[in-house]
Amino acid sequence: TCKMKYNVFQQILKPITPDLVKKCVNIFNSDFDYEKFKTYQHLQAMIYVHLNQVTSLRTLEVAINNQMLGISTKIRRSTIGDANQKRKADCFFWILEQLLNILPKKKKNEFSKIVRILDSSPIQLKGHGYEWTKLTATSRCKGIKLHLEYDLEQQVPVQMQLSAANFNDSSMGKI
Repeated sequence: TCKMKYNVFQQILKPITPDLVKKCVNIFNSDFDYEKFKTYQHLQAMIYVHLNQVTSLRTLEVAINNQMLGISTKIRRSTIGDANQKRKADCFFWILEQLLNILPKKKKNEFSKIVRILDSSPIQLKGHGYEWTKLTATSRCKGIKLHLEYDLEQQVPVQMQLSAANFNDSSMGKI
């Protein structure tokens, strides 16, 4: 038999075992109503985005579909966008907690101090006096975005910013 060679990306994913993902899916029912783009493929895509600083769904779609990353399904922008919108993040935080639990206590404490949630919520602004929003409107939002950073350890919001509706959400974590 021929042994599969792991690329770096697959090595990074190695601690995320099939049993761990299966348990997550059972707890959160995170694969319900998803025929192809399952929780594990979604997680793979999100990890790839962060490692490679991908800033658009188009770039992600091309990168994943043209590279040997171990993602078995061809991915479309709409599939990723829908999954990002519909699948609850709780399942991914649960996987993170499980991975943190296998770390030595000192490392676990270091990581738990830096894990924060970033959320972007569009705020629709329509009507008289809001014509200025047309300049930065997107297909989903004519208005502004509220970006909120939430500290998991303290369980409180730590930073809030407003931006134009077309501001890229991935840029917020770099500010």
